[in-house]
Amino acid sequence: MKKMKKTIAILCMFLICIQLITIVASAKITVPSKLPTLRRGEKSNYFVKVMQMMLVHSNGADLDCTGTFGSKTEKEVKKFQKKYDLDVDGIVGPKTWSKLLSKCKLKENDKNDLVKLVQTILNEYRDKNGVKVYYCGKANGVFNSSTKKAVKLFQKEIIGDDDPTGIVDAKTWRYLLYFACGAY
Repeated sequence: MKKMKKTIAILCMFLICIQLITIVASAKITVPSKLPTLRRGEKSNYFVKVMQMMLVHSNGADLDCTGTFGSKTEKEVKKFQKKYDLDVDGIVGPKTWSKLLSKCKLKENDKNDLVKLVQTILNEYRDKNGVKVYYCGKANGVFNSSTKKAVKLFQKEIIGDDDPTGIVDAKTWRYLLYFACGAY
């Protein structure tokens, strides 16, 4: 119960951190391929929180997702890097991000905090008229048909996929994180 309350508190912080991006819904956006490099000592960082959540999801890390990159997070990053034959340096650079994003694929019927994060990002996204274009219902952590429909629409209109899958893959994660934080 205590861990659940912490998770809910963290997700509430995400709501505060998410910037409402105003763009034309049909615009195709080019997102930088490189996410920010993260290392021990970073504090109150949105990307650190997301990375910690992804480590918990993909690698079973025992972490509180606080946004502070401390020794425990560094240890978990090194475990992840070792598991996937990456350079074990405890720094989340391009190769570690790429592997982490690929291990956090989300699809219909998944139930977890990353799904809730995706739902929150989609629900807050607005077009130039302030309309919630990708609204998928209450952010409850359940990847249901409404979430899939919103992800497919996002993939088609924003990413420019001709055949959107509705699966949150590494490419979709990059776009979602871009819009959650503005330009990174």
